Amino acid sequence: MLGNCQAQGIADSVRTFVPGSEVELRLLVGFNPADGPTASLVIEDMLRCDVVFVQVLEFRRPELKPLITALIEAHPKPVRFPVVAFRGFHPDCGHVRRGGAQVPGPLGPYHSMLACAGWLEGLNPARTAALFNAFGYAALGYFDVYAQARDVLTEQAKSMGFDVSAWFEAGAPRFMHTVNHPTSAALHDLARQILDLAGIGRSDEASLPPDHLAEGPIWPFYPELARRITPDQATEDSCAFSSARPLVDATYRSLESDLQSHGPLDFEGPSQPNGSHIRRARAFLREFVVK
Repeated sequence: MLGNCQAQGIADSVRTFVPGSEVELRLLVGFNPADGPTASLVIEDMLRCDVVFVQVLEFRRPELKPLITALIEAHPKPVRFPVVAFRGFHPDCGHVRRGGAQVPGPLGPYHSMLACAGWLEGLNPARTAALFNAFGYAALGYFDVYAQARDVLTEQAKSMGFDVSAWFEAGAPRFMHTVNHPTSAALHDLARQILDLAGIGRSDEASLPPDHLAEGPIWPFYPELARRITPDQATEDSCAFSSARPLVDATYRSLESDLQSHGPLDFEGPSQPNGSHIRRARAFLREFVVK
């Protein structure tokens, strides 16, 4: 199995669905495909497997395309599976990069786009924190992201033979910890479908493996979003985000530290994965807040 951090949970589930199976896992997080010998070893390891499950990573990381293409062309039974990326629960969450490296944020590598915009516009933390409300979210289009992201993820999965519609049914549990870290339940469902697509017999009853990604950062589901986007999921737990001030304070500290260590950073440049979101947030602040 070849993939990003999500592949660990899928591999764990495959082992529970197919007791006694041997799963060779190669994670491409931080992998440098320019290292020819290492890339060759990855392909050799995968070619020894009866079936190779390959995540669709090349669109987000084009530098991986030669490796993935070579593996798919060489292996007699490749099965592709999607990357689960979904901003619907966390439209304010994203990454900030300096060159190819992620700038540490208030929760691991994750940043609040609104808090970043407040810092860039020179707002004090209290003033920025006060903007985390329904008016601010509506102005930033956050209430619209869930439906848009749902349609994109559903269509992407469908184009590869997967059905994730159950994830969006009324009463279904929230299936993301952050914008790119699914829950073990979502990965378990993907593993079941991967095995079926590969024609591999599996157990109908398989225990849910530990949720390793839950050990990392979990971005809050803002109460106004929870109540309006998925009211059936707006439990006390999902609405536990009672104050944005700690998030904003931590954001300001991380950005100040990066500035002092490395100098100014272009937050809205083409190399920034969330530059357009920060640009929109800054425009909102200039129109409604900054005088």
